[in-house]
Amino acid sequence: MVRHGGAVPGFFVRKPGGPLGGSSGAGGGYLSQREIDFIAPNLRDDAYLLRPTPGFSHPAICSLHDLRTVYTLDDLATFHEILDLREAAGERTKLHAEREAAQHMKGRRR
Repeated sequence: MVRHGGAVPGFFVRKPGGPLGGSSGAGGGYLSQREIDFIAPNLRDDAYLLRPTPGFSHPAICSLHDLRTVYTLDDLATFHEILDLREAAGERTKLHAEREAAQHMKGRRR
């Protein structure tokens, strides 16, 4: 849709993003909200909606189509709790594996 005179309506305008320049972040590979906003400035409004879908979680909980047509906001909140649990379990597993590896290396040095 183009306005008279060739101007594009404001809701079609997207903010330009950019690559993240050389920062690995202190969060162990996670991006801060500021970094996400810089890389993908238009994602902020949809991030909560998109998190359970393919490309944002692995394995995905549902498709974007199903999320928009089948599930409720309560379902979406439940999906986020599931994803939070997955992340917490993954972090705990990683921490446990790191501790075991450190213990194993400590035992080899003796």
